[in-house]
Amino acid sequence: MTKFILFFLLTSFAVYAQDSTQFKALKNDLDEIKKLLQDDKDEKDTIGIFTVHKFDEIQVYNEKETVVEKISISEVTFDIKDGVIIDLQVVTTDHRIFTNLSAPIALSRFHRCDILGYYNGNETVYIRSCDFISWKRHNTFIPDDQHFRLTKKNSSKILFRGAGLNQISDVRFYSDLLGTLGNEANGIAQTEGSTRIFINNLNFKNTGLIFFRYGGISFQASKLDSKFSTTKNDSNLTNLKFLQRNWLNIDLTANIFSVWLQNKSRSWASLNAGAGATLTRLAEKSDTLSRTGNYYFLEVLGEFKEISNFGIDFSTRFFWLTVPGVGGNFGKLNPLIKVSTNIYWSPLANTRNRVFLRVNYFQDLVEKGEPFFQFQVGYSVVLSSLLKEGQK
Repeated sequence: MTKFILFFLLTSFAVYAQDSTQFKALKNDLDEIKKLLQDDKDEKDTIGIFTVHKFDEIQVYNEKETVVEKISISEVTFDIKDGVIIDLQVVTTDHRIFTNLSAPIALSRFHRCDILGYYNGNETVYIRSCDFISWKRHNTFIPDDQHFRLTKKNSSKILFRGAGLNQISDVRFYSDLLGTLGNEANGIAQTEGSTRIFINNLNFKNTGLIFFRYGGISFQASKLDSKFSTTKNDSNLTNLKFLQRNWLNIDLTANIFSVWLQNKSRSWASLNAGAGATLTRLAEKSDTLSRTGNYYFLEVLGEFKEISNFGIDFSTRFFWLTVPGVGGNFGKLNPLIKVSTNIYWSPLANTRNRVFLRVNYFQDLVEKGEPFFQFQVGYSVVLSSLLKEGQK
């Protein structure tokens, strides 16, 4: 329908171009249609609108919920990450700062009356967000991470949905130094993709504790050196060898809970659970087959990000691996452990791409033998940031 309208108008322009009055009218019609189309797109992408609807005569309460004074607001600042307001600050005209005290505020729950506190030297006094801030929600998407402030001159802010899958759609290209340089059975060229989808941002009893915060999916494809691309299915085959020499790995993750490492921090600790499958080429007696190993895992994850272009993650993952169709102990759920450290840096504070170093250590908790390391160096791209850049 839109193409038809534009075609009709352009045809009219060709016929009446010599009449300046008709030309101006046609141009105005084109501009209006363009504006309507843009407004329609913005409406679909709009998450909601924050508005500070009152700046003066804001009531202040003590712990007994008695009004002790009234204040005037100079500005309100928001720091939003992963669909929650990590930090909400209200600056008064006499330079006092009221802020959310113990918990990030979920955008999906902002219609409540959130409490912001300030310690005046004797006691903590409070203001209520619903007395001066309104949040008109349009849909349940999650916005890009951002920091902004509202004042009397600029009292509203429209939030749009983030590009990509909730901002964390990460693709990595890397090589393992021990595979490339050290003659180990590690991938000499690897590709990895992962996406984290946020499910819930509601705090438990106004703390930094959130249950079932996200789910995720990841895959990893590896190109091994030719002498390691196929592994013999014999008495020397172990769980660790099977895992180390896989050419494809896919897993699903569900967050059990996450908690702030400190108030108003971008650093989180999480307990996750999940399941996955890993494919390894095994040389059988008469043929070579890709055997599938199935595993379940529990993971403790710490994500430290206090600098804009640098971060470090630590994780410990306990596996229970079984490989159907292979003899010996492979039919049982054998426990393994993986300990990882991931360091990443964004050059020139450009968060669309990152250089990273990841060190993994794998150990069989039963047989205890033949543990192995991975030293992975590579490049990481956050796809949603690139998509957003391409939309500008």
